[in-house]
This record gives sequence, structure tokens and C-alpha cells, in this order.
Amino acid sequence: MASPYFNTSHRLQQLTEVLADSYPDTATLTDEQVWQKLGMKGAPKYATLRNWYSDLLASLIHFLGVESVLSQEHQQELAAVGALRYRKQPEHAIKLLNKVQAMLSATTVRQDEFLRDSFAALHERSLLDTLYNPGVDRQILQQQLDVMVERVLAQLLRQYTLMLHEQYQHSELYTFHLRAEVQRFIADNPVFRKNAAIDILTTVLTLAENPTEATYLQLTGLIDQRLSELSFIDGYMAFTHASDHCMHQINVVGNRAYFRHAFEGFRAKIDAGLIGIPNILYPDFVYYVRMAAHCGDFAAARNFMAEFAVGIPDDVRTDVLQFCNGVLAQHEGNSAIALQHFSRVNLSQPTLKILVRVYTIENLLTLGHWDEALRATDALRHMRIDLTTVSRAHRNTIEHFVRLVPRVVRCSMNGVPAERRKVVLEAIRAMPSNHFDVRNWLADFIRV
Repeated sequence: MASPYFNTSHRLQQLTEVLADSYPDTATLTDEQVWQKLGMKGAPKYATLRNWYSDLLASLIHFLGVESVLSQEHQQELAAVGALRYRKQPEHAIKLLNKVQAMLSATTVRQDEFLRDSFAALHERSLLDTLYNPGVDRQILQQQLDVMVERVLAQLLRQYTLMLHEQYQHSELYTFHLRAEVQRFIADNPVFRKNAAIDILTTVLTLAENPTEATYLQLTGLIDQRLSELSFIDGYMAFTHASDHCMHQINVVGNRAYFRHAFEGFRAKIDAGLIGIPNILYPDFVYYVRMAAHCGDFAAARNFMAEFAVGIPDDVRTDVLQFCNGVLAQHEGNSAIALQHFSRVNLSQPTLKILVRVYTIENLLTLGHWDEALRATDALRHMRIDLTTVSRAHRNTIEHFVRLVPRVVRCSMNGVPAERRKVVLEAIRAMPSNHFDVRNWLADFIRV
């Protein structure tokens, strides 16, 4: 606000200083206090103050817009090339454009910003050639189209795979316009797979259509090989898509081998610097501990908890740690201790609330506390679930679970014929999904 480029009003500079002096308690300032701190006499003129606030906000928005452009590599130079062309200064425009294109040519990572700037540079080159060197390079139109197609392919693949992620997570149904055509085009034009995002996200779509371990390992191999060519968000989502496949194999197919894949994938995400203490989300924290527990790697889980617990918000940290300690105790065979931990958990996240109840029921069954297990099952049956935050697949799993637990309890009592246990086991195996690993767990329990 002290710069004449952004602001020529001394009063707005004063207002900024007054507000800055009170930061971070700026919101507690009254109009009367601001008026007085500005050195104004008499009663505050509220309309005048509102106008100053409005002008200050407009100046700040202008600053943020300019700062955004300046912070993006090449955007300032390309804007200047256009301005020089408009002012009929071709010599300076071409010189600056040559510099930008030389820098772009030295770039090996074909991220979205690179493609955006490459197209903009080619567009400026085309305009300058048309005006000052007509007919010198007619292939520039092909170069423009190639860059445009590459960028569009990458954006479409990001959209398709994000929609797939939502399907895995929340059972959402989407129409994937042009997906088959896009995949066919990439298969026919593999040169576009030089772009790491296109290469990896195409493999994500292939994995969704051909969910084999070989295709999964192909994807994780590509991520490991080409991670340095991806932007932060593309790298983050590449690991997320791999994790989606793991969870589909666990939650739907019931393939427990994927607990190890999921555990190692999350560890790789941490090692790549995509997840750290500043950006760890507590559902991800819980996820890693659960995967480690299923793999029997309790030391890795506890080391992770010790290192990353500081990144969990204060208001949920105690509950999250109680939950994780309960998970570890259960997998270590200490059901009584696990129940103590779960009884102290009060998390509001709906999926974790359900998971606490499921784990409680499992540990009660393990201890042979049949009446308590039945009461806990009935409580889960009548639990109010926010349907906007829990997928239909999760709800369907729980509906089957609460119907089967009473049958499991009856089969666990002495004198129950083996044939009856077999019927219940077949009903368990017929469950359409395995969220929270409940189908596998119940099947294991009734076979004991």
C-alpha cells in the first residue's frame, strides 16, 4: 500500500497501518477506534469509512492478481511480448520471445504450466511471423496443435481419474464423455505418453478396466520412475489412485495381500515428500496405522505415530491416538485393552465412528461377551449415519454385518451343529463387499 503503483491514496496507506498494528486482532477494532487512530476529528463518518474499506479491498485484490501473474514463471515475459507486439515493437518482442522459448526448450518436465506457456509462446510467434515474416514457418500451426492436444489430454485424464476416485470413495455415478475415444487416441499416438502425467493417468484408467496385480505393479513402477516429472498435485494424486485400487481389492474383492501394497504405497508417499507433518490429515494418519497393523508391522505404526502425531489438530489428537492404539492392541491379540481404547474415542468423522463400533463388536466377540456384542450390534443398527458422508457401499456392508452378527453369536455357542455353522459361513461369504475387512473377519471367526 506504500507503493504508488498499487495505491496513490495516503489515507488508504494510513488505514492499512492502523489495521496492521492491531493484527491478528483486527476484527475487534470498532469504527470509532479506527476513526480515532486515523487522526480524524469528531464522530465517525460511517459511509466514508465504508468507502475507504472498499477501496482498500479493491487495491488488495489488484495486488493479489498482479502478484499471481508475477509468481508464475514466463507469464510476465509472455504478457510483455504481447504488449510489445501491440505497440509495434517487433525487435524487442522477438528478442524477449526468443529468450522465453529457449528457457522452455530447456525444460524436461512437461507439467500443465509448461504446456500453457509453450502454447502462448507459439501463439505469439505465429502472430509476429504473420505480421513481420509471413510464410517463414507454416509448421508452427502443427506445433500449436500438438501442444494444445497434449494439454487437453492431460486435463481430461486428470478429470476422468478424479471421477474414478470419487466412484471408489463414495460410489458416485458419472458419465465419462469421450473416455474410450481418448484412450484409443493415446494408444494410437503413444508419443503423447512422453508426458509423465498422461503416461501415469492412462495406466490408472487401464488398471480400473483390468484390475490385476500386474497392472497395479506397472502403475507403481511408473510412479517410482517418473515421479520427478510430475507436479506436486499430480504426484499426490498418482499415489492416491494406486491406493484406490488397493482399497477396492480389500473392500470389494477381499484380497488381504493388498494391505501390504497399501502400506508400502503410503510409506512411499511420505518418503517422496508428498505427505508430511504440515499436511497430514487425521483420516490418513489412521489409514496408515490400520494398514501397518494388518501387515503386522507394529513397530512401523508406532514410529509413525510418534513422529506424525504433532501434525494432528489438537481437538482430535487424543481421540485419534486412542483409536490407533486400539487398532494395534486388537491386531496384537489384546482385545480387552483394545476395548478400553475404543471406549475413549469420540471422533465425529462418520466412517471412523462406524469403524469404532465395528471394532468394538469384533473384540467383544473375540472375548466371548455375547450379550454385550449383541447390544453393541443393535446400537450400530440404529446409529444415525449422515448419508452424504458415507458411501452406499459402506452402508450396505454395515447392513449385512449387523444382520449376520447375531447368527454368528448363535453359532458360537456350544452344541451348534457344524452344518448350521456352514450355512452361516456361506452367508458371510455371500456379502457383496468387505469394507472394514468385516467379511474376512467374520469368516475367520466362525471357522475358529
